[in-house]
Amino acid sequence: MRNKALFQKNLLAWYRRSHRPLPWRRTRDPYAIWISEILLQQTRVNAAIGYYERFMQRFPSLKNLADAPIEAVLQVWEGLGYYGRARNLHRAARILSEEYGERIPCEPEELERLPGIGPYTAAAIASIAFDRNVAVLDGNVTRVLCRAFGIREPPKKPSTQRQLMKIADTLLPNGHAADFNQAMMELGAMVCKPTGPDCSKCPIEELCVAHRKGIVDQLPLRSAKPKIPVRIRVITAIEHRGRLLLRKRPLEGFLGGLWEFPGVYLKGDEKEEQGLLRIQERVGPRLDVQRIPMGKDFSVKHVYSHFEERNRVYVCEGEGGANKGRGDGAEQTYRWIHPTRLDAYPITGATRKILRKLEQRKTEP
Repeated sequence: MRNKALFQKNLLAWYRRSHRPLPWRRTRDPYAIWISEILLQQTRVNAAIGYYERFMQRFPSLKNLADAPIEAVLQVWEGLGYYGRARNLHRAARILSEEYGERIPCEPEELERLPGIGPYTAAAIASIAFDRNVAVLDGNVTRVLCRAFGIREPPKKPSTQRQLMKIADTLLPNGHAADFNQAMMELGAMVCKPTGPDCSKCPIEELCVAHRKGIVDQLPLRSAKPKIPVRIRVITAIEHRGRLLLRKRPLEGFLGGLWEFPGVYLKGDEKEEQGLLRIQERVGPRLDVQRIPMGKDFSVKHVYSHFEERNRVYVCEGEGGANKGRGDGAEQTYRWIHPTRLDAYPITGATRKILRKLEQRKTEP
């Protein structure tokens, strides 16, 4: 590859003088680097920093994480989304504790056997924590390579992925994988951005095909984003003697292990009244739909990565009862919780919004 040595030299020199002092860059501890890489999946760096610091304070070692209940892990993760990452972290920590003597593997192939670790994350951990000579290919690196080498094929196409991986492997300087991989990611994040790239600050500007041809803004080729679907949900905020009724979602699956108000998604042409009756079937005698006062209901919207949720919330008085119920063909856990104790529970984002709305309504005339 022409100018390979210059590419490596310029990029590494730029990174060593210009990189951001992120907290996980102050250590070579494999555990800390693993945590940071999982946090950074689907999360912007600025949002991840606070969570990383809180997570490391609460679980400073792999043993602390493995010994903790999943509820504690989910609570620290609350608000970050993609909760499967937290559950996989917890599962992986227990595997590492029980089968690896609390040792994190240094080879990508071994790392990929752990829950929540795919090829990119395995390569990042192996190279940054252990200096293994493996290249990484994430969104930032993909953008840099597509522009630098003038690649005009959709980057998600399998053949393009193979081409990009081959280029990344070829560029990787032996013995400097940790800095080089982070430099590529940093360049994409800070200079070679999706829109408005600052080519004048780019260390490889003179080597960039897209810059030379004036097509930087055209690469990588963008795929049209599909319109996300909308789902309508009916929710009951049931109160009894100052406490609210919440249910715990099944541990496996979407938002697994988090607590929320009882609710159901409407099916087809189903009316809200029918949805309320389905909720009553689940929570049992704690709810009497006939006693729900009309006029106290309100709406809350919440957007996830793959759909938009429009919640219709009905506020009502309920009856006390046991902590079990039925739903989705399985036993469900319900609990009466005083609002002052809710911080002890990992709660869904939509539920937090509803709680804030309930507090606001108390002060309204």
